[in-house]
Amino acid sequence: MLIHRCTIQKRTSGTANEFDETPYSWSNNQTDVPCRLVQPKGAITRLETGEHVERLPKLMLMPTVTIAEHEYRVVGTSGFSGTFHILKVNSKYDGTSQHHIQCDLEAVV
Repeated sequence: MLIHRCTIQKRTSGTANEFDETPYSWSNNQTDVPCRLVQPKGAITRLETGEHVERLPKLMLMPTVTIAEHEYRVVGTSGFSGTFHILKVNSKYDGTSQHHIQCDLEAVV
């Protein structure tokens, strides 16, 4: 049940600057995409050295959505907020065909 909506943005290259560095920016690639953000409970452990993330948030999408690791990010538009980088993309199957896509996310701070 995909109860949220998001915008999927794709990384685009800019023009090289005077230092021969090519900056990049993000542009909307797909809008109003049905999705579901799942935030795991107890995902952060506090240690003396700081906070440690044990489980990452996940995003579920229809199998027809175009998405790839590190080249895309998602922005919550309905049901959740925030911007997340795509760390890993996994296809999930129901026995014979692809049922949905599940992505591991990292919040953009």
